Amino acid sequence: MKKGYEDFFRRIQNETSIKIYGAGKFAQTLGCFFLRLGVKVEAFIVSDTEENPTELLSRPVIALNSLSPSSLCDIAVGVIKKEDAQTVYETLQARQAKNIIIVPPDIVDDIYYNFTLDTSSLDAMVLNLKKEPPIFVYVSDSWGECAVAYMLDKNVQIKALCADRTDKFLSLNLDVPLLPYGKFLRQNKDAVVVLAIRGILWKKNFINRLRRDGFEKIVIFPDEYMEKMAEGIYQKLWEEPKKGFCVIQNGNVESYHYLTQIEQNGEIYRWRNRIGAGAFCGRKIQRKIQDGSLLEDYCQQYPNCSFLPYAECPLSEVIKPEITLEVYMAKFHKDKKVAAPPLPEWVIPIQVGKALTDLRIANCCDNTGDHISKKNVDYSEGTALYWMWKNTYGQDYIGLFHYRRQMAMGKTTLEQMLKYDAVLTVPTCLGVSVKDFFCNNFILDFDWELMMRYTREYDMAYYETAQKHEKSQIYFSCNIFIMKRRYFDEMCGFIFGVLEKVERFYQERELQRKDRYMGYLVENLLSIYFMHQAGRLKLAYTDMKFYDYIEDENQ
Repeated sequence: MKKGYEDFFRRIQNETSIKIYGAGKFAQTLGCFFLRLGVKVEAFIVSDTEENPTELLSRPVIALNSLSPSSLCDIAVGVIKKEDAQTVYETLQARQAKNIIIVPPDIVDDIYYNFTLDTSSLDAMVLNLKKEPPIFVYVSDSWGECAVAYMLDKNVQIKALCADRTDKFLSLNLDVPLLPYGKFLRQNKDAVVVLAIRGILWKKNFINRLRRDGFEKIVIFPDEYMEKMAEGIYQKLWEEPKKGFCVIQNGNVESYHYLTQIEQNGEIYRWRNRIGAGAFCGRKIQRKIQDGSLLEDYCQQYPNCSFLPYAECPLSEVIKPEITLEVYMAKFHKDKKVAAPPLPEWVIPIQVGKALTDLRIANCCDNTGDHISKKNVDYSEGTALYWMWKNTYGQDYIGLFHYRRQMAMGKTTLEQMLKYDAVLTVPTCLGVSVKDFFCNNFILDFDWELMMRYTREYDMAYYETAQKHEKSQIYFSCNIFIMKRRYFDEMCGFIFGVLEKVERFYQERELQRKDRYMGYLVENLLSIYFMHQAGRLKLAYTDMKFYDYIEDENQ
């Protein structure tokens, strides 16, 4: 909680009654704020009663010029803009008003976007909610689902959930009615609405919508509390069954993901789990955790493919053994800056989509030799993969990183890698089938059908593996790997052997996509290849090192 908010909070608590200058949305919110604190709100004061309602919160709205100087005391200025507040303050001073209370500009959002007053801790907010009559919760993704599960676990009485797309939450199974927004609008406008949404821009959009439709009592959890609730519910999901799983704290993982791990028979198995996009499905995953089938399913998909431990160090300090090794790192001319450390000589930046721009951001580009650079809008980092396949040769090991996603390593990781035919980054556990995840979020169902059709034409054995892959809930994401060159060529032959037919299908119908659909198919075909070859190749994986964006001083 900001110090300015705390100071204002304490000052208002010392008031017994107050008048509010203004009759807009923020003045009304300020009225709710004071009433919740037990401060008597006498009236709302405006300069022009003709353009304002006659009553707010069952209090009169009265004209400033109708009040005598003796009545102009204990006035809180309920306007949002700093310059407007200053103008009102000067007007009230000129009328000899006493005890004028200006809301500090830096806490306006804290009040306007929070009906709940005590945000000092997550426990305090939950305790406040338990004191309310039955509440409604507005959810939009799995962050909201986690928040609902957390609140129910803390015995908060939730009357119903609301979502714009109720079909996204059919798997929630939280024994709470789920209403579309149209039905939600019929509820009592005095009801408390918890906005279980992460991200300030999203919150503002939903708050404005709720206020426009007459809801004023809106509770918003700060993002850090949303993250704590998600962490708490996921920790319970994996660890409470006491089957050996644990949630990894502070692991190498990107936003909207977390890591879980289990050790069995001397091997470590670690998964990257996704939060969001309807991928919660708590009870479905919990059943698989409890009966042991989740680990069993993974071991059937990728036998003898377990986690490769490391003591992390910068890539520049990783010891390179006496082998020929080239790892290409895909970069695009529109990439934002990231806080990535210097690269060693064996990591080679490659500019992807170079055929689409005159800008040059790397010495190595994907538009030389045999290339598909101009197709980058569909293939994403797949154009780098194709270029590596067609224009390099002879390496002992070859690999692919992204400018924001790399392989986390210790000093001796590359030496350990020599025991394996390929090293990947930690697989992703979705909670839904791989096919449903991709088709619901990134590609068309028909794209998937084409991939399956042409995989069958390529090789019936690969097709049988692909059928298992599409039903599974675990896959290797993001196309990051280091592998022996001879298997790399084999893998690319399979991937592009399928994709050239998918692409030809759309070309013959003169359909242009430009939506990265091929890049997502590359991701799946790569997993299908390793799943198909898992019994033949020696595989391992390590963590994915993810780098956040940094501010560009020139922007």
